[in-house]
Amino acid sequence: MKADVQNYLDVKARIERIENIVGGFTIEYQCEKLLPLLADGFTEEEIIDYMAIKLHECANKQQVNEEI
Repeated sequence: MKADVQNYLDVKARIERIENIVGGFTIEYQCEKLLPLLADGFTEEEIIDYMAIKLHECANKQQVNEEI
């Protein structure tokens, strides 16, 4: 039980930190923009995979730009 509470607190703290950095509105806006994908039949997991790939591509691009 204690581990569950600690896990909840850790996740909550990460969410708050992310929203403080990029803004909660930014995340909500992006989620709303992705809703048509769900309506089209994509699963949440497929959308998460897509976002992970795009984030990875952006991070790699940023890293390359910093090396130049």
